[in-house]
Amino acid sequence: MRLLMRAKWPGNVAQLREVLRRVTLRRRVGVIEPGDLPPELQTVTGRVLNPLESIERDAIVRGLLDADGNKKEAARALGMSRATIYRKIREYGIDIPQ
Repeated sequence: MRLLMRAKWPGNVAQLREVLRRVTLRRRVGVIEPGDLPPELQTVTGRVLNPLESIERDAIVRGLLDADGNKKEAARALGMSRATIYRKIREYGIDIPQ
């Protein structure tokens, strides 16, 4: 709920409805978990990311989710150093609830 509430929602209700539609296509029953939400909802950044940055952010979010939040393991799987993943997490405002 915290992730949904802090999003900017420039598309208003239509954008929220689309996100929830996509999530419910993947998770038909049970509670929606933070990992079910798209990567852009798991970050807080003060600027618009270019397409390459968005792809990198999404890969880091997915890597962290796959590694259950373990930054060292996610960095190894992504082929980057721990220092780099920590810097990118700060830069992109990635917040993976654990």
